[in-house]
Amino acid sequence: MKKRNLVPILFVCVLAMLGASPSSALEEIDAGIYRIDWKQIDDLLTISSRTDLNVLVLESDKTKDISDAHMKVFREWVESGGVLWVAGDGLENSLAQTVAPFRSESFNFVRSDSGHRGGELIVKGLSPRMTIADHALTAGVNQLYLFAQRKFDGTERAVPLVQMGDSAGNSGWVLVAVPVGRGFMILDGTARKGNFLFGRLKGFNADHPNSLKQDAGWNSYDWDKLRVNARDQSRQALAAGVVSQPTGK
Repeated sequence: MKKRNLVPILFVCVLAMLGASPSSALEEIDAGIYRIDWKQIDDLLTISSRTDLNVLVLESDKTKDISDAHMKVFREWVESGGVLWVAGDGLENSLAQTVAPFRSESFNFVRSDSGHRGGELIVKGLSPRMTIADHALTAGVNQLYLFAQRKFDGTERAVPLVQMGDSAGNSGWVLVAVPVGRGFMILDGTARKGNFLFGRLKGFNADHPNSLKQDAGWNSYDWDKLRVNARDQSRQALAAGVVSQPTGK
């Protein structure tokens, strides 16, 4: 075969392979951690067979194609030991409320240095207003930089993980875990979008949520450890078939 004919043939083969690749409702974030892609929502009906799946991140309020079957399968997966991580617009999704009912309120945290909304650094044990609880989900988590947007005080059976409070008297639990069978749902009240009703959230970048821009780049501190801990907790629960919930020390 002549070389001039080889390139177009290879190109056609690559396109064919891409076209044949099955799309998925799950977008991989990290090992065992996936985000829901609503373009292929029916793939959720088979999540119980996904041995590589531990944490599902819900950040969309889309509900158009969700049926009772989707909701039932989804809740059963969490009950078996899976973790549903709900944040951003996902807090308005009926799928999350089906897994476990919860309370969500707007949280207008303001920085003490400016009196304006923005991110704040939380160092474990440094301030009684800014706390990181002692739980399995927060193991090794000592520093976080968070842009608080929602709080979940009053949610039934919620296990508080991170609390934020400012000098103006605003206070609330911005990260909690709700036990559901052998698994749990994590409610994340930190920002995913930078534009709000009264202007832009200063210092926030949607591509680097819960991070602080420094000379060396974006610093997310111990944020990634939270999801890794959730994944490890799920793996233990799914493997052992026993209740493995975050409990206080």
